[in-house]
Amino acid sequence: MFSTSWAPAWSGPSKLVIVADLADDTSQFVAYGTDGTESFRVQGSKANDLDAFKALMVSEEADLLAPPTIEPLDVLIRPPTIPSAEACEQSFDSSLVPQQQAA
Repeated sequence: MFSTSWAPAWSGPSKLVIVADLADDTSQFVAYGTDGTESFRVQGSKANDLDAFKALMVSEEADLLAPPTIEPLDVLIRPPTIPSAEACEQSFDSSLVPQQQAA
């Protein structure tokens, strides 16, 4: 959880941070950051911690990146085709038969 006494252990020149809602609790945020050498993940309350976190990132001269937006796929997703036991056995058996070398 985010604490105002926490600060990232940056060591590289570029500081990138992405902040998003926590997937299962939108009252929380989660932030991921890196400078190419060090990385962090921190989460906190949007109501209590988000403004302090953003202020810290501004003081650290970090670039805050917007999370990507992903449009829903408009395609039919089909389950994978699982071969029958016989097809698997035939494939396995054929791999055991030595192949004839072309002359």
